[in-house]
Amino acid sequence: MAQVNRAELAEILGVSLPTITSKVSKGMPFEQRGGRGREWTFDTAAVFEWEKEQAIINATGDLSSVSDDELKRRKLAAETTLVELEAGKKRGDLIPREEIEKMLVNLVLDTKARLLLVPRRCAPLLTQLTSEQEIRDIIEEEQREALTDLSNMGADQDL
Repeated sequence: MAQVNRAELAEILGVSLPTITSKVSKGMPFEQRGGRGREWTFDTAAVFEWEKEQAIINATGDLSSVSDDELKRRKLAAETTLVELEAGKKRGDLIPREEIEKMLVNLVLDTKARLLLVPRRCAPLLTQLTSEQEIRDIIEEEQREALTDLSNMGADQDL
């Protein structure tokens, strides 16, 4: 449990002092109210818990005032979405996240390896050249070839 003042809390949360004041008026917990020479003090653990609760309420809505029928409707909608996702997986319409992550990691590694070869491939061609335009043309051609190879590789990968 860390005790911080208003300015420190604003810095931790990445907000302005007026935003802290607004959050307090909306119910953000504090340890000591500021004023008459006293600093505001906040317990960061309590503030973070309050922030988390607010994020949940903002994402789902305040469920305390929702009717039972509305809750049942939301539950049915969520269950329907899950069933549709499972059906999409079975049909092959959806790609598991792990496969996409693996593909992207491989693509990044291949890109890095191919681009690191550009200087090695260009150097022998550039040693005898003196014209800036000729040098630029060779480097640009090598870049185009590398990017073409990479775009073809991405299209060839099976998901």
